[in-house]
Amino acid sequence: MKKFKFNLDTVLRLRKKDVDEETRKLALVVGKINRLKNEVQDNRKAISYENDNFTSYVRDDISYLRIFDNYIKTLYLQNEYLQKQVNEQDGVLKEAIDSVVEAKKKSEILEVLKNKRLLDYQERILRSERSEEDEENQKDYLADRRSLRNVIPDQESKPVVQRIKRKIKPTKDKPKNDYEKVMDYYKGISKP
Repeated sequence: MKKFKFNLDTVLRLRKKDVDEETRKLALVVGKINRLKNEVQDNRKAISYENDNFTSYVRDDISYLRIFDNYIKTLYLQNEYLQKQVNEQDGVLKEAIDSVVEAKKKSEILEVLKNKRLLDYQERILRSERSEEDEENQKDYLADRRSLRNVIPDQESKPVVQRIKRKIKPTKDKPKNDYEKVMDYYKGISKP
């Protein structure tokens, strides 16, 4: 029996590699966005922490207040910059998602085609096996018929034949069908 071979298997493998590559690119974009969001979150926590702990510092020192104010402003500016980067990466993320979806569609089309062809192949194999079995059965049947023709009926098989003949002969009570009438006519012509 031949093994199933899909003639577009190489193309399917390439499309699966494309899906893997696009998924890897998507993962990099998502990782970058998550890193940026984590930095924004860390900066917010730092701002909150510094504002909560500001009361414990010496308030009389003006230079310290300027440094503290500049530090908080820097964190806010850094958060704005990071948020802009996150927004830019959202566009890249949408493009990456679209690329993955498109690559998966192309790959799934070939997968469906491969599955259909595999089913067709299996049906053809099943049909050929059935036809081979039918041929073998027909050969066996014909061989059995030939062997029955060549067998000389002995006494054991005679009663079976007589019983069959008795079943075939019509009874006198029932009307004869057309076949029986034709056979009676033929027997009447052939006897003289």
